[in-house]
Amino acid sequence: MPDEEKAGTRSQSPLDKVRRQSVADGPSLPYARAFVVQFTADTDAGLEYAVGRIEHLETGRRERFESADDLLLWISALLARDRDAPGSSAREDRSSP
Repeated sequence: MPDEEKAGTRSQSPLDKVRRQSVADGPSLPYARAFVVQFTADTDAGLEYAVGRIEHLETGRRERFESADDLLLWISALLARDRDAPGSSAREDRSSP
């Protein structure tokens, strides 16, 4: 048994520290950052052709996308809006961003 464990002072991994901090600060996977992404049957595995829709679960906002870049832009815009307005639920508007 390592000396640290014998003394009861086992060193903490960086992951342990992050987990403890996340619990103290709130959920590590907040609902406000949850999305559902649905791809068309034509979308290829490499996402060179990616068409579908995305829905933000908290607000219900939906958007269609025509490429992986469009999808990432939409997610980035919504995450930036969430960052700029902490604590707001924005449930009243169900239109696209």
